[in-house]
Amino acid sequence: MAEHTALDRDKIVTFIDKLNEETQNLTSKHKHQARKIAAAAHLVNQSWSESCFGPHALLYFRDFEKPNYHNRFNVEWGLLEGMPPGWAERSVDEVKSRINALSGVDAEEVDEALQRFAERASQIKEELLLELVPVSRISGTERDLFTEIESIEWNRKEQNEHVAGIINACSNMTRDFASISAPRRYPIHPYYEALEIQLDAYVKKVSEVVRTTRRLLKHLDLGAEPASKGHADIAASEVRQVFNLHGTNARINIHSVDGSNNISVHEQQVFADLRKVIAQAVQEKSERDRLLKEVEELDKAHRGGAFFDGYLRFVSAIADHMTLFAPFIPALTKLLGS
Repeated sequence: MAEHTALDRDKIVTFIDKLNEETQNLTSKHKHQARKIAAAAHLVNQSWSESCFGPHALLYFRDFEKPNYHNRFNVEWGLLEGMPPGWAERSVDEVKSRINALSGVDAEEVDEALQRFAERASQIKEELLLELVPVSRISGTERDLFTEIESIEWNRKEQNEHVAGIINACSNMTRDFASISAPRRYPIHPYYEALEIQLDAYVKKVSEVVRTTRRLLKHLDLGAEPASKGHADIAASEVRQVFNLHGTNARINIHSVDGSNNISVHEQQVFADLRKVIAQAVQEKSERDRLLKEVEELDKAHRGGAFFDGYLRFVSAIADHMTLFAPFIPALTKLLGS
């Protein structure tokens, strides 16, 4: 049809390439950073009051430490008897500083990078839609595919849903009527905890635009193969892409396995030092054995490529000894990219 021939296939594929290139830049620079921030924010979350009644939402335990059962914040009684021992109100900047210190990453920079990506991706999509305008006048599958591309938006929906889930999980019962009547307030750490979720959602949306555009080209008999840049399959695979990085002399192996073993002495020294501190500082044998086992499991997780999940389990398991292990947290978060 005439409408079909009015389309410039090469120009359309160029837009696909641009989206994939932007996605590759985002993930290569910020995926591991977002993961480290998520782990740090998860740790900070364990020190939070878990209440959104006015000033409750800004309360954290000690130096962002997980309280034991007896020190947990009592939402029912709130601040009726004054500030509970160990609890204190923390500013947004204090919370962000703690997340940055634990992760070794500037969370604000990653957040801004996501915003720049969303703006750039939206711009490219609008340019793509302008090129596809003739398709919008065709009834049937082609127009449906055009509408599908048009409906994809790079907003913060997934991140906001994560934050809303945490807020909605807060208790809705308290005797602290002064806090109830105070303006509703929300903690900042869930927002940063969800940066990785939002990054992955953006990558998925690029994949949807690329896939749908290629289907549209195929329906129009204009071909679905990418142009010479070779990026057209990046977005579809980026979320599952594995970067095998080990040690200070690491190589990057994309969709491949490096048979060499390159675990640095520095990384193994972290685990050796953890074992040494436990052996020297924890007097009770059963607790010492438990903590040594946790370190062993964390070491295995690191060697097996599942360090992120292992790190979260480890942090939860050592909550009662956070003062002892706090000096090791920055070194451990550096391994999250491994």
